Amino acid sequence: MWSAEPTEEKVNEMEDLQKQIDALTERIIELENRPQIPGPQGKPGNISAAVHASEEATAKLNAEHTEYVRGRIAEQEDHLRKVEAKLQDAVLEFSRAVVDGKRSFLDGLDANLDAKVLEIMQSYHLLGEDNAPSALYFMHQIKKELGINP
Repeated sequence: MWSAEPTEEKVNEMEDLQKQIDALTERIIELENRPQIPGPQGKPGNISAAVHASEEATAKLNAEHTEYVRGRIAEQEDHLRKVEAKLQDAVLEFSRAVVDGKRSFLDGLDANLDAKVLEIMQSYHLLGEDNAPSALYFMHQIKKELGINP
C-alpha cells in the first residue's frame, strides 16, 4: 500500500532531481544573460539595399584596383623605356666601336700594305731608300718609251 511518508530513497531521488533542475535553471539564466550575437533580427526583408551597397563597394574597390594596376603598368612602362634607351645607347656605342675598330684595322692593313708595296718596289730598285723613284726606274721608263730593249 501507499504510505503517506516518502521513503529515504524517494527523498534522495527528489533531491537529485531538484539539484538537476537548479543546475538547468542556472544554465538558462547564464545563457539569457550572455551578450547578444549581432545578426538579423526579425523576419527576412528586402535585401535590395544591401545588394546595392555591396555593388557600390565592389565598384569602388574595382576602380581603386584598376587605378593601382594602371599606376604599376605606367611605372613598368617608364622603366622599360629607360632600359630601352640605355640599350639603344649601348647598341649605338657598340656600333661606333665596331666601325672604329674596322677603320683602325683597315688603316693598319693599308699601312702594312703600303709598307709591303714600298718594300717590294725597293727590292726591284724602283724606289730608293728614301722612297723616291730611283734613277734605275727612270732609265727603265725612258728606254721603254724610246723602244730600247730594257
